[in-house]
Amino acid sequence: MAHVISGIVAQLSWLRDKAPPLIEYGAIAPLNQSFGMLLLWADSIRHLSDEMEDLDQATVLLSQHGKVGNVATEYIGGSGFQRAGLWDAGECIVKPEWDYVPYGPINNVLANLGVSKDGHRDEFDALGLGKFRYNEDWMIFALYGELSAEEADAYSFLDKRACLEELEVRLEQVRPIEVQ
Repeated sequence: MAHVISGIVAQLSWLRDKAPPLIEYGAIAPLNQSFGMLLLWADSIRHLSDEMEDLDQATVLLSQHGKVGNVATEYIGGSGFQRAGLWDAGECIVKPEWDYVPYGPINNVLANLGVSKDGHRDEFDALGLGKFRYNEDWMIFALYGELSAEEADAYSFLDKRACLEELEVRLEQVRPIEVQ
């Protein structure tokens, strides 16, 4: 099975307060321990501005207001890579690099953000980052909330496709923000 996600992680209330300039380009999914993950769909990042070409730049922008990290996974069939970085006040604290070491970079950043293992195997599991395997599913969760067992059984590719099409329409309607 694959696990391919990427997003910006911080305290949920902090994200809701500081991320509004970026909300047009994605959504915030709640995580455990009062954390949240800002998801920016891939095509949106290039629309933000010339200076914001990737997730790191969006993270730097948010870090002007406090400590924030970003995480990414790319696993297929149990092998792959993960990446995580940490910024505060626009300064990089943990340089983001792709690493083959299982559970290393992401857990390091999450621990620096204050995530506790809290009886789980690691910080990744404690936050519930394994709940969904793809950003599209995280985005649907962020926009529409938890699905019941019946809804999950009825959830089809067409429903997912409709949500993604709605996100594409929203993306076409947004205006670029200015980086200061």
